[in-house]
Amino acid sequence: MTRINLLGVQSGVQSVENRRQLRLGYVVIGANVAAMLLASLVLRGIAASQASSMAANKTRIRELLKVVHDVEGEERQRQMLEDKRRVIGDLERRGIGPFRILEALSDATPSRLWLTEFTDRSGEVTITGLAIDDPTVAEFLARLQRSPHFHGLELMESAQTEEGKMRVKKFVMKGPLNYSGNGHAGNGKPAAPAAAKTSAAQGGVAR
Repeated sequence: MTRINLLGVQSGVQSVENRRQLRLGYVVIGANVAAMLLASLVLRGIAASQASSMAANKTRIRELLKVVHDVEGEERQRQMLEDKRRVIGDLERRGIGPFRILEALSDATPSRLWLTEFTDRSGEVTITGLAIDDPTVAEFLARLQRSPHFHGLELMESAQTEEGKMRVKKFVMKGPLNYSGNGHAGNGKPAAPAAAKTSAAQGGVAR
């Protein structure tokens, strides 16, 4: 009788099948690893592209902000120039050259006082500036009140402030602007009521 060992054949077939499945598993694992690496590379590329785009956008935003700042500065300068031209035009329409007003301001300004703003709206003048101390502000006010163009000017505000590292007085004066220059008595000195007002204004300077 001939006997055939089928167990050995089955074992061999099973071994071949196992090796085939193992190789297939390796292939699947390798494919997954490759896909993950490819996805990682793609994501890195996208991230790098986005970072570059964000940097470019930030640079562009800074450039636009600089342009806006420059435009605002030019607009402020244009507005200041228009205000000056308007004041000069008003003075000229009233038959007096602006040089007389500027001359009176220059003559009355002490060495330790600086004007920061001068506006004239329908004959009402506002003078803003900085001074080293209250006596200097009072001296400036007194000098202006002796001018025929600033008769009736009053000190409206005087407060301590800092300009750089120096403590100074910021002041605001308001009053009528006399274009004809006839606001004084004939002797060139303020009339009595105006002199009383000047003393009151000087006495009200903040210390």
